[in-house]
Amino acid sequence: MTLESRHTGALTKAIRLHGVGVLMSLWLGTVYAQTETSVSIEGLLVVIECRAANYQQIRLGDTSPELVQAATTCARTGAPLAVLVNPKSNPVLYTLVAPSEDLFAYIAHHIRLTGEEISAGLIVPSNLEVKTHDGWMQVATTSMM
Repeated sequence: MTLESRHTGALTKAIRLHGVGVLMSLWLGTVYAQTETSVSIEGLLVVIECRAANYQQIRLGDTSPELVQAATTCARTGAPLAVLVNPKSNPVLYTLVAPSEDLFAYIAHHIRLTGEEISAGLIVPSNLEVKTHDGWMQVATTSMM
């Protein structure tokens, strides 16, 4: 096998893989269009995939400043934000798609949001409120769609 035939084979393989990627993107776009559902949920805003501040601790009621700071640090490094619904019994996590730094101040707070569930457990939020002592406060964010 010559050097030229090896490069041609690698190029052909790369083109095939790119074609498969394009087809998968088209298929996922179709699935996205078919499965998008409007949802409204309430729960705790948590950071998932954070060893320093496991969201299970927040679920159990630990909202110490140290834990919230550790969770915020994880969120700043790219760990996803999620809403933990029913934290005490039968907990369910909904991961937020396109979270914003504007939400970091509300980690471990009770929130409610409306948005589109684009896939099981993935929500693109369109409206978000945080519970305060006086009721619900609208949260303005730069990434809400």
